[in-house]
Amino acid sequence: MVDLIQIPAFLARQISMLIEASKILVEFKDRKIHIKKPQFMGPENIHIPIDILKDCGVKEYQIIVSDRGTCFGYDKLIVDPRHIKIMKNLFPNIDVLTDITHPNKNYTNLVSNFYLAQTLGLSSLASGSNGIFCEIHPDPTNSLCDSDTMLSLKEFDDMIKQFVALYEYECRGYRNDFKIQ
Repeated sequence: MVDLIQIPAFLARQISMLIEASKILVEFKDRKIHIKKPQFMGPENIHIPIDILKDCGVKEYQIIVSDRGTCFGYDKLIVDPRHIKIMKNLFPNIDVLTDITHPNKNYTNLVSNFYLAQTLGLSSLASGSNGIFCEIHPDPTNSLCDSDTMLSLKEFDDMIKQFVALYEYECRGYRNDFKIQ
């Protein structure tokens, strides 16, 4: 049984794929679709795949969007926390996640992936992200792909404790939540 359909970033503009995925979601209202925002797309343009899904009968509560950064030059991905607010303002009923591992691909030789992922996670959660997306492996050096950006189980456990502490702090009413006009 399929609980979630994930649309990779470079396929999020493939209309035929979105239409086929929507058929499952229309039939099974408890299923969700996770769209990774393409790196070549600004946050205001995420409406394109969302509108296609909605036109096919998918409800907003079934859609999850992940921001994994935006291309800057030929080989850099920049994660801009403002994008979270922009996407949440455009679609307040859609969960917005931040990918905290993939954007680090070209930087792990300079700084530990743990600290890069931690920085992205804390900043995105403080900016209003509904959650994080990250790749985890028991032994990242022996993973079959993306080993340089994977987190180990221990690293993730250490990191998630910090994320929970930030969340609990924000739940006490310290977050200044606002809408982008």
